[in-house]
Amino acid sequence: MSADFQLWADSVKQLHRRLAELEPVAARVAVPPPKDADWFELLEHKLLPQLARPALLVVAVVGGTNIGKSVLFNHLTGEDASGVSPLAAGTKHPVCLVPKDLASKDLGDASSDNLALMESLFEGFQLQPWQSPQDPLKESESNRMFWRVGENVPSRLLLLDTPDVDSDVT
Repeated sequence: MSADFQLWADSVKQLHRRLAELEPVAARVAVPPPKDADWFELLEHKLLPQLARPALLVVAVVGGTNIGKSVLFNHLTGEDASGVSPLAAGTKHPVCLVPKDLASKDLGDASSDNLALMESLFEGFQLQPWQSPQDPLKESESNRMFWRVGENVPSRLLLLDTPDVDSDVT
């Protein structure tokens, strides 16, 4: 983690602690406590939990139906990771390429800590080990996300190919 990010993260955590210290003072002067403000809820429930995770950047290729997202994703990653279909709404499930340092050495499986990290980042998805570029093209009732180690993915970067955002196919 870069020193700048760590310094910023520490400052945000310190701000949170200091705001908690202000609560009794706010009560004495009849000012609403910070915890009643919308921004404080975002601080506690969005920002602080993210600071507990390793610093990662998630980049996704998103867009409309049949515009070549998977072709672009494969080209950008330099790998044949996501299936390509001439049919509209071909990609049914996202594909995530993870850096080598986010996976353990044994057969490319994610370690339990890293799998838990991915599950927390992609809540609501059933993580499935990637087997072939055709995986994301298959119909399924569950919200699956196929993942594997990307040979060309830089450290702390997750790359995603996504299904269509405007498809009316159900």
